[in-house]
Amino acid sequence: MTARASLPDDVAVAWLPSSVATVDALLATDADAAGHVCPRCGGSDHGRPWARVAGAPVAASASRAGAHLVVATRPGAAALGVDVEPADALVEAAVVLHPSEADLEPLWAWVAKEAILKHLGTGLRTDPASIRVADFAVHRIPAPAGYVAAVCTGRATS
Repeated sequence: MTARASLPDDVAVAWLPSSVATVDALLATDADAAGHVCPRCGGSDHGRPWARVAGAPVAASASRAGAHLVVATRPGAAALGVDVEPADALVEAAVVLHPSEADLEPLWAWVAKEAILKHLGTGLRTDPASIRVADFAVHRIPAPAGYVAAVCTGRATS
């Protein structure tokens, strides 16, 4: 399976103008605190977004493309990842597809894998062709016209 049919009920997705700062977008969702933390250096000016609502952790991920910012959140600390790309983006199959993924459309695979790599916290330090979309719970989400978007909520369960 290349994409799960529906997003879990506890995952929220918000679309905003790309000019909105990620932290501001999170604070607008009921968060009483939000920021970034880099898993490699601990820096707070970049890295994975985080938020707290009523003192409890909220997992968060964000992506920008063109005029759009998409933010995905869910209660708890379990990581998730989101990505959005223009539908006309050119993606080289050899760069993104695992040898077992010849049937996947390269752009969809790229969007899914960017979401997966954000979920894993590695970003492009991990070779996208080294992972398989089918090994993860990746959900295609509605996106503005001319864009493709996905959320990764974890590893595949079956």
